[in-house]
Amino acid sequence: MDLERGYDAYVPVFAAMSDILPVVDVTEPFPAAGDGRRMFAYGKLGPHPSDAGNALIARTVAATVPALTAT
Repeated sequence: MDLERGYDAYVPVFAAMSDILPVVDVTEPFPAAGDGRRMFAYGKLGPHPSDAGNALIARTVAATVPALTAT
């Protein structure tokens, strides 16, 4: 995610990708999570998900995977 461009910058990319393969858009829950700064750790490589951000990603993926793997 690019915090400067915002979450909406990824919507068209994920929409196009979802035509080809299953996509779990983990950007959607971030705005609803409140203070975005605590969701990211800031280091010399730029912002990456913090422990709280990774937990949010894990919950989002865990909730989505059963539907993606159902036969």
